[in-house]
Amino acid sequence: MNQYYMNLNSQLRIHILCWSIFLFYEVIIGGIFNQNFGNFWVNVLAYSTHIAFFYFHSHVLLPYLLDNERKRWWEILLLVFLELMCYASISLTGNLTLKYLLGLDEGNIMNIESVENSLYAGILYRSIYFLSLSTGYYFIGSAIEKNKREALRKIQIE
Repeated sequence: MNQYYMNLNSQLRIHILCWSIFLFYEVIIGGIFNQNFGNFWVNVLAYSTHIAFFYFHSHVLLPYLLDNERKRWWEILLLVFLELMCYASISLTGNLTLKYLLGLDEGNIMNIESVENSLYAGILYRSIYFLSLSTGYYFIGSAIEKNKREALRKIQIE
């Protein structure tokens, strides 16, 4: 049991390190090149949404879809599409509401026509970006687990 918690603690540290590097790259390096670091609270909301979407997709949706052999291709596409729509809705609503509450923008969820198309394009891009990262993470993790099980099985046979 103690080994399990040590392994979990190690994995948690790796995840925190990876997300810290990613956030540094995105916020600091992107801010230097764009000369705009954005609002702290908007960044917190955005990246919290991205991270939650990443882990939901890789630890909940993909195992549900791919571990069940009875799923049809249209069910998989439908659930992924619904997931993307939920992500986009949460991102858009959260972004507009927070900007309105902080007085950063005239646009808000009650006046959605005033929102620039670049926000919609950004949300679409980010959803596909994190969907791809999360899917890759799932398949790499699955391959590593499969290799561990196979090696353990070979050791047990010997």
